[in-house]
Amino acid sequence: MILRRAALADTWSDGQRTAVFVGSNVITLSPMGSVILEAVPEGASVTLDEVAAAAVDAFGSPEEPLDPRDIVAEQAGELAAHGVLVLTDAE
Repeated sequence: MILRRAALADTWSDGQRTAVFVGSNVITLSPMGSVILEAVPEGASVTLDEVAAAAVDAFGSPEEPLDPRDIVAEQAGELAAHGVLVLTDAE
């Protein structure tokens, strides 16, 4: 999976949580959503592995049998559903 930022009108962060202006909506992201967005620089595409590594750096590894890639993929899907990220299959 490849992640990139969608066209966001504006973003604001207090260092833990982030608010994004998408279309005519302001969406407040969870701490995990904020880390994911921060790991996807504007104008760049990153892999799921890169974003999962950033999440592990921020929160530590999840308890087994959970996989950080699965957790990030689920959260990224939610962000994409709200127009914050664009997801594509890895090439």
